[in-house]
Amino acid sequence: MPAVIKMKPQSVQQLREFLRCEALFSRKTLAEVKFNGGRIEVNGLESGVREWIYPGDEITVYLPPETISPGILPVSISLPFHYVDDHLIVLEKPAGLPVIPTSDPEEPSVCGAVRFYEESNRTGGGIHPVQRLDRHTSGLLLFARNRHTHSLLHRMQLEKSVERQYVLEMDTLPWWMVCDVRVPIRRKEGSIIEREGAAEGQYARTRFYRRKDGLIAAFPETGRTHQIRVHAAWCGHPLRGDTLYGGSEQATRGQFLHAAGLSFTHPITNERLQFYSRPSFPPS
Repeated sequence: MPAVIKMKPQSVQQLREFLRCEALFSRKTLAEVKFNGGRIEVNGLESGVREWIYPGDEITVYLPPETISPGILPVSISLPFHYVDDHLIVLEKPAGLPVIPTSDPEEPSVCGAVRFYEESNRTGGGIHPVQRLDRHTSGLLLFARNRHTHSLLHRMQLEKSVERQYVLEMDTLPWWMVCDVRVPIRRKEGSIIEREGAAEGQYARTRFYRRKDGLIAAFPETGRTHQIRVHAAWCGHPLRGDTLYGGSEQATRGQFLHAAGLSFTHPITNERLQFYSRPSFPPS
C-alpha cells in the first residue's frame, strides 16, 4: 500500500499553507497527490488545499503509488534489512555490488534488490537512495520509499542532521590518534572518476580517529565524492585495497571502507533512529 502521512496543525491556517510551509510538501508532490491517485483528508473527509484547518484537526495525506524507472531491473538478492516502514528502508550493502544500475543490464544492483522487494510485497513504494556508496564500499545504506520522504531526508543531509560513521583500514598504521583533515576536493584533470585535494576544490572535512583494534573511524562533515579515500591518502595513509589513491592491491575486495554508523531523526514520525554495522574485512 502507498504511504500514509498523518499530521496535526498547531494554528488556524489554510491547508495549502500548512502542507507547504510546515509539512514541507513540494508543489510537485502535492500535484501528484491531486492528479495521480492520492488524496488529502481532514478529519476523515476528503478536502481541497483551500480548506481552513484548526488546531486538533487530523490531516491525512495518501501518497499515490510510484512508477519505478524501467532501467532498474528487479533482482533477487538477499540483503540484510535493518529497518523498514512505509517511508524508508535502512539496509546493508555488500562490497562489490553497485548501488545504481550500470550500463550492463545483466549486472545486479542494490536498487534492483529494493525493486524486487517492493514488487514482491506489492507495496507501491518507490526507490530513492538518499546517499550512495562506492561499489567496493560496504555498509549501511538509506533509501526513501516516496518522493516526499526523500525530499525531507535530502534537506536533513544539507542541514547536517544525518550523522554517519565509517570504519576503514589503512595500508599502514598512522602514528596519530586523531587527524582532522580540512582539504578542498576537486575532480582530477583528465579523469572522470579520480578526485584530488586542491585549494580550488569544494570545502571538505573529515575527522579520523585511530581505534584500539588498529582500524580507523571516520566522520565526514561533508559528502564529496571519494572524500574519505582522498583525505586518507592526503594524510599519507591510503586505504588498504584502494589502488586508485595509492593503496595496496588486494585480491579479496577494493578499498577497505565500511559505512558502520547511521543516526537521524525520522522525518515523518520524529523517532530517533540509530544503526550500527560491524565491518568484516578480510584478514591482512
